[in-house]
Amino acid sequence: MIAEIAPGFGANADEIILSRNTTDGLCSIINGLHFEPGDVILTTHHEHIAATSPLNVVKHRFGVEVVEIQLPVFTGTEDVSEADYIQAFRDAIEAHHNVRLIVFSHITYKTGTALPAKAICSLAKEHQIPTLVDGAHTVGMFDLDLHDLDCDFYSGSGHKWQCGPGATGILYVRDKGNRL
Repeated sequence: MIAEIAPGFGANADEIILSRNTTDGLCSIINGLHFEPGDVILTTHHEHIAATSPLNVVKHRFGVEVVEIQLPVFTGTEDVSEADYIQAFRDAIEAHHNVRLIVFSHITYKTGTALPAKAICSLAKEHQIPTLVDGAHTVGMFDLDLHDLDCDFYSGSGHKWQCGPGATGILYVRDKGNRL
């Protein structure tokens, strides 16, 4: 089954894990990585509790600093560009010297904003920072090519925009995780 699913996500079969949902994938990665006191994890103030809850666990368990990037929000009167989002992530990376992971939603659940995931992943790659993308609202909504996106991890749901059954999801783990 995975061999049939993987090409639809621009991934190899050995990079896809079937999971229960996005939360399952996010928790597996966040709780499965090695963190030490003083490490920094960047996220945004638009994240679902599926990401913030395991981030709080590693914060308290390992002494990690979780920094929420304040994203600009389109209000209807002020334009927000892709460059504005990239700059917010760049500023956060430059302000914290020990960033070990960036966790963000491809499409935010609060506003439905589609973040420029490929550009954010490219910025992270420049700084050798792994990325974990919450794709709960992206799978089935956008065509995905996870190799092109160049994230390290991507977690998505099958029951939302793909209209699949509950308790279905995928977790993408990029082959050759050399940024870890």
